[in-house]
This record gives sequence, C-alpha cells and structure tokens, in this order.
Amino acid sequence: MSAPSSSADPPPNTASLRRLVQGVYLLQAASLLLALVGDGVVVTALVVALPATGGYLITRLRGDAARGTPLHDHFAWQERSFRLSAIGMALATLVLGPLVFVGLALLWFAYALIGLWLAWRIARGCWSLWRASALPRWVSAWTGCPGRSCCRSPSSPPWP
Repeated sequence: MSAPSSSADPPPNTASLRRLVQGVYLLQAASLLLALVGDGVVVTALVVALPATGGYLITRLRGDAARGTPLHDHFAWQERSFRLSAIGMALATLVLGPLVFVGLALLWFAYALIGLWLAWRIARGCWSLWRASALPRWVSAWTGCPGRSCCRSPSSPPWP
C-alpha cells in the first residue's frame, strides 16, 4: 500500500532563499558602490546598472518561491527598492536634465538623495535579515500578505 499523497506544497527551502536574499542585497550594494566610484560616463552607468538589474531579475524570478515565508517581505522590499530608485532617477533626469547649469547641480543633488535613500533601504533590509526580524509592518500591505497572517502567526518566531 502506498503512502497517502499530500496536496500541500512542500515548505520552501528557507536556507537557500535566505542566501539568495543576501546575494541580492550584495548586488544592490555593489551597484551603489560602483555608482559612487564611477566617473559618470555612459559605459560606467551601464556597468553600475547591471548588478542592480540582475538583483531585480532574481527577485522577480525567485520571489514567488518565498511566498508564505518571512523572506517574501525581503524580496518585495528589494524589488520595490529597485523600482522606486529607477523611477526616481528617470524622473529627475527628465525634469532636471534639460536645465543646463542649475539643472545639473540639482540633478546631482537628486541622485545623491536617491543614493542615500537606497543605501538606507539596503542597510535596513540587511539588518532585518541578519537579526531575523521583520521589516516594517507596512511592507505586508504592499506584498499581498495582509496582517502577515499568511506568512506566520504573530506568536511564531520570525524564522522557521
């Protein structure tokens, strides 16, 4: 007689997903570091964008595997960090780029603010991952995990 089959999905491998989240944070940090030491040439801008874009693609491709775990919030955090920083850079370039002298100074200032914000997002995500604590509560509202009830119960530890 064969064992009864379970219709429930097997639990995701949280150790490999955690390493994947760490890798994406590392790619985002590498992109930010390359932007800081870059010389502002178009080729350098493409090299700066590659690690961040690679991290974004990883979160898009593998993020669903983390659904139902606390790591899903990290994938959503990383994806949102990439999207919002890219939108901010594009808007700053479109609005401030055409202005010749004042626009360039304001554009540099806008890029610096976006870079600081992104550095905070990377540091905050890494800190939460390292401490095995949850990201800010409002993250769950944006990730389709209302009240974190689908991820875990409030009394359970952050990591299984």
